[in-house]
Amino acid sequence: MVSRPRRWNQRAIACAVGLLVSCSVLLVVLDVRFVDILQVSFKCPSPPLNHTHPVLPSTPSFLTVNSTIAGDVVLAAIVAPPSTTTTTASTPPPLATPRVAYMLYATDARTVCNAVIMVHNIRHLGTPLSIPIVTLVSSSLPPQYTLYLQEAGAVVVPVEPWQQPLVHISDEYAMSLTKLRIFEQRGYDKVVYLDSDAVIQRNLDHLFHLGDAILWAPHAYYIGEQYAFGTTLLVVTPSDDAFAKLQHALETPPRPNYYDMDVLNDLWRLSCGYPPSHYVVLTPSLNEDLVWAFKDKQERINKTYVHHYSRGSDLAKPWHVSKSMLETRNPAFHPLFYDLFYLYWAHEDKYCKWIQS
Repeated sequence: MVSRPRRWNQRAIACAVGLLVSCSVLLVVLDVRFVDILQVSFKCPSPPLNHTHPVLPSTPSFLTVNSTIAGDVVLAAIVAPPSTTTTTASTPPPLATPRVAYMLYATDARTVCNAVIMVHNIRHLGTPLSIPIVTLVSSSLPPQYTLYLQEAGAVVVPVEPWQQPLVHISDEYAMSLTKLRIFEQRGYDKVVYLDSDAVIQRNLDHLFHLGDAILWAPHAYYIGEQYAFGTTLLVVTPSDDAFAKLQHALETPPRPNYYDMDVLNDLWRLSCGYPPSHYVVLTPSLNEDLVWAFKDKQERINKTYVHHYSRGSDLAKPWHVSKSMLETRNPAFHPLFYDLFYLYWAHEDKYCKWIQS
């Protein structure tokens, strides 16, 4: 009877030990779950899909913590943070648009009329109003002539006429040196100059994109020299230095008939650019079989840019020709040769009624 209580005590101790082990295991399990719960409770809540704030890019961790603490207030501040950094690689400024212009000159009533006609000719071929047509007008002309040019849409710039000192004032080309004032710097990067006693057949705006050169001028095919250019059409980069060279060269002209074409060739025939000959064709050449790089004469005529009224027959400048002289046509002449005279007279009737009175 004495041994039974001892056996019961042993069982009780075993049960107590088992209970302690079970409690320890339970505590370990509960501790792990508690840590998981704590970790979950400190995670930032994901915004719902229909959240009204914009979707933000991934942000540094400190912003994530702040957003948990401050909510929408911090989110609103993150949307447009003030810039505090300086960009080291700056974007280069856009290139300035070159200032370009057509230029003409006028020293008397006839050249004013021709300039008015030329302004309309240029615009008719599609040159936009953003490209001005500047006319250098002799300051000795009456103000009324300036008005005629302005009504045609020209920008009038008064200049001092430039007379060849060894030529009498009555000479037709006495004032032709005035055209050389296109080299004076007036704020233009490139200028396309035209003699106004001509007809433009094709648009010339592309000439403003020619490369850098003191001037470009078509080869003077009618002279027969390899390096010689005419001055009916000039593409010029204005330069006061270039103009000073012209002034110096003309202080003591080598001969009386030393004009603009002579001095320009003497200075720059070997350093200028040469557009093809068909950029300027003299009107008498309409009756010649010149082909150049074209397949035939007609293609050459169609591709010509400017026809310049020139001597070469009894029919030269339209204002020196009476209409009766065209009543009998030479069948060997190209029809366009005669048509250009009638075209000039039609334009004179339309734009220069004042010169006929």
